[in-house]
Amino acid sequence: MLRNSRPQALPTTLAELQAENLDMWAWCEDCSHHAVLSIQTLMARLGPAFPVPRVRMMTRCSRCGSHNIDALPRWPSLGVVAGH
Repeated sequence: MLRNSRPQALPTTLAELQAENLDMWAWCEDCSHHAVLSIQTLMARLGPAFPVPRVRMMTRCSRCGSHNIDALPRWPSLGVVAGH
C-alpha cells in the first residue's frame, strides 16, 4: 500500500491571522446573528497557537446562546454575506 509522501498542511493559527491584521467573522447558524471577533481577544483567551478552524467550537452566540457557529477570517472587502 502506497502512502502519501506529501507533508500534511498544518491549520492556520490565530497568530498568523494577527500577522496579517485579520479579525474573524462569526455567524450563528440558528438565529443568523453575526459579529466580528477581535483577533486580540481571541488570542488572549485561546492563545496564539490556537488553530483557526477550531475557533467555531469555542464560541457561543451572544444572542441565542447556540454553539452552532461558523467562523472564518474576516477577509478585507468581502462583506458579511460574501464572507460567509
